[in-house]
Amino acid sequence: MGGRHAAGHLLQALDTLRTPAWSVDELVLVASWLGEGPNRTPRHEVRHRWPLGKDRA
Repeated sequence: MGGRHAAGHLLQALDTLRTPAWSVDELVLVASWLGEGPNRTPRHEVRHRWPLGKDRA
């Protein structure tokens, strides 16, 4: 998978997914570094947060 249409298959899968309703308060961009955490586990760092919804700041 690659190129400019790479997300198409993922979006199609999400479009057909049926789950119980849920809500989202924020979108978080996370950077991951594989093998750079304790005992060579992944290390994650929050890069940015975006509040969502009508009560966003």
